[in-house]
Amino acid sequence: AYAPSLGVQRLPPAHKRAAIRRALAGFRWVSVREESGRQVLRRITRREDIAVVLDPVCLLPAEHWLRIASPAPRQRPYVLCYFLGNHAGCYRTVEFIAESMQLDILVAPVTRESYRLPYTVLGGLTPQEWLGYIAGARYVITDSFHCIAFSVLFQRDFLFVRRDGDADPKSRNSRIMDFLHLLGAQQAARKGGWAAITANLEKQRKEGHHGHNQCRNDGKCIKVKIDAERRLPATHCD
Repeated sequence: AYAPSLGVQRLPPAHKRAAIRRALAGFRWVSVREESGRQVLRRITRREDIAVVLDPVCLLPAEHWLRIASPAPRQRPYVLCYFLGNHAGCYRTVEFIAESMQLDILVAPVTRESYRLPYTVLGGLTPQEWLGYIAGARYVITDSFHCIAFSVLFQRDFLFVRRDGDADPKSRNSRIMDFLHLLGAQQAARKGGWAAITANLEKQRKEGHHGHNQCRNDGKCIKVKIDAERRLPATHCD
């Protein structure tokens, strides 16, 4: 199975562990998107061959997604805010960044509250427009895994906002933290450049393609088709 996401760090209840163990028993190759997910599955299945691979959108280079994206119709540089959760307190930070970098504040709204914010609200974006606004941003602030994934692909500087508390058993932060760790993003940020992240991304992409091909060629694996033209991210993308 290629790159499913558990999105949790703790073991599920016993009946779910048993169901997962039975479901994966016939798979020759299993992969996940997060290191935390690998540790959970190892404890459930007692398998040591579970791989950590990139999210499927990262198997395609930025050029593929840019051909799909609609260029953002903005002349002034901007910071793009895209929050799946309610982060009213974060907008002080947003305003500080916008003021210090002389950026307009644009909001791609998801929650009801975000439609009422006193900034430029980009209601009704298509998936193509959503991609275009990420690609055109000077800075991105988000709690969304896929918004960060595309920020990395387009080499847009970003700030990750935790959607949940780390102590919350249903926390979804691990998806993003493990992705950034996989790419060495924190170390690269301290050195001030995208070169190391790009090199790590390319390395992980090759490993991901190898795993994806293994899935396609193995009759007992789930086949995953990646099609840049058809598998567009939803506007409200996790």
